[in-house]
Amino acid sequence: MSLKRWIFLLLVLLTAAWLAWALAQRLLQDSETAAGGRGEQGPVPVEVAAIETGPIALRRTFTGSLDANAEFVVAPKIEGRIEDIGVKLADTITRGQVVARLDAAEQLQEVAQAEAELAVARANQAEARSQLALAERELKRLEQLRQRGIGSESELDVARAEQQTRQAQVEVSRAQANRAEAALEMARIRLGYTSVRADWSGGSETRQVAERYLDEGGTVAANEPLLRIVELDPLIAVFHVTEGDYARLRAGSRPSVRVPMPGPAKPSAARSCASRPCSRPAPVRRGWSCGWTTPGAGSSPECSRASIWCWNGSRRP
Repeated sequence: MSLKRWIFLLLVLLTAAWLAWALAQRLLQDSETAAGGRGEQGPVPVEVAAIETGPIALRRTFTGSLDANAEFVVAPKIEGRIEDIGVKLADTITRGQVVARLDAAEQLQEVAQAEAELAVARANQAEARSQLALAERELKRLEQLRQRGIGSESELDVARAEQQTRQAQVEVSRAQANRAEAALEMARIRLGYTSVRADWSGGSETRQVAERYLDEGGTVAANEPLLRIVELDPLIAVFHVTEGDYARLRAGSRPSVRVPMPGPAKPSAARSCASRPCSRPAPVRRGWSCGWTTPGAGSSPECSRASIWCWNGSRRP
């Protein structure tokens, strides 16, 4: 082996020995630093508590909408021009309250015409009764003459026919008067239809106006929606669940409902829950509704979204 190769091999061995020594020194410094840090840190504080046992509840949060407990549409029974709507959105109304008025000029004329026709019918009835009284007196006079042998039989027959004719005219006039009275009553009913009332059966005595479909000055047709009236106490919180969560819910549970409103959000307890079919088609879904007592007068239920918390179990976390 030549001298150059020996020198190259010696240099390689010296370089490897130096790298091993430097690596050992670095590892030794790191171990000393770690040991010194542990000595300065001291023991780690821990918190000790007594062991408690109790049920664990599974909570689910759903997002739904608030629906009115009951609602109906106020519509006039006749067509006409809207003269006045006496309520605004979110106004509270009572059962049987007049909420709108239609132009009643035509109906007033119908009432006046029916009253005049009734007066004519009653006058005709009075005249028919007077003519019947005359015919009966004439018949009675001829019967007395015939008994004395003065009057003829033909005159008596004519008087009897006249009396029967007058009797029939009285019956006709009586029927005409009854028809005129019915027409007058119908005209008064149609006049009453110009005052549109909000009436309902059952539930509370007060409800709220949720929507106005028309304004003053417009023309409304018969049975065309004019106002939508809702009952907001209690509200119904409706939410939809998938099949995975549906099996965990139980009818009659009392979830908590949170509605976004100005100010700090405070959850309210619902009365109870019940399952019901969805109003809109949705795959593998069913709807759940919770009766919720309204904390105060509010706007239409469609203006709010609700977060519903449900628990699987008899106790809440």
